[in-house]
Amino acid sequence: MQRNHKIQQLLTSYGLTGLGFTAIYLTLFHSHLFASQHILFYRGLGLLVISMAATLLIGVSIYRYIARFSIESFIAALIMSVSIHLALFVVFPVTFDRSVTMYMLNKLKTQNSKVCEGTTVDSLEESFINEYVRRDDAVNRRIDEQSLINIVNNDAGCISLTQRGKGFLKWSETIKKLYNIQ
Repeated sequence: MQRNHKIQQLLTSYGLTGLGFTAIYLTLFHSHLFASQHILFYRGLGLLVISMAATLLIGVSIYRYIARFSIESFIAALIMSVSIHLALFVVFPVTFDRSVTMYMLNKLKTQNSKVCEGTTVDSLEESFINEYVRRDDAVNRRIDEQSLINIVNNDAGCISLTQRGKGFLKWSETIKKLYNIQ
């Protein structure tokens, strides 16, 4: 009986911590906090840190003034929540923001040609170049973000790899080998 009560307390602690953290994190995405940060990944990391701090502050306040619970379980639940959200954030929103596949799928959803119920490869390529690359300024956006993190150098329109960029590419080749990515 005692053991079941402990398990129930643990599940409640993890559940409430996870729900609280999730509510704070997702709410912050709909706020103007870090809105000037145009690189989604960095905005998300900043909001993750703020959400973690807010959840920690709320949890400690509840522990101190309202109810006693296992602070160790709360910290473990918070770390788990942050880890899960970091993984989900990198896999979904960041990937969707940068994905050629997502652009193509959205285009297929809205386009029909006279030739078929979807569109042609040529039409997709033309749309991709005219909209994704040119209109949405995809190349300059990537150059700007990579310049900000010192991966590339933009010297009067001449784009080159920095030492950090060369190191990053070397590291990425190692990761590709580890995961057998061609």
